[in-house]
Amino acid sequence: MEASSQCCEARAEQIARLLAVIERDLAFIGHDHLTKADLHRELHAVTWNRRRMAAMLATIFL
Repeated sequence: MEASSQCCEARAEQIARLLAVIERDLAFIGHDHLTKADLHRELHAVTWNRRRMAAMLATIFL
């Protein structure tokens, strides 16, 4: 049972780190000095991180 708890804690830490990355990326996207290429790259990174988070959540709850 303890191993399961440690696994859930590790997943929660991963999710928290991904949320921080997504928040940072979204804050960066809000700046006016972005070029179209910068915006495309940042949106791609946010989408990729959201997919990783969805996959992690699916392994926890499904």
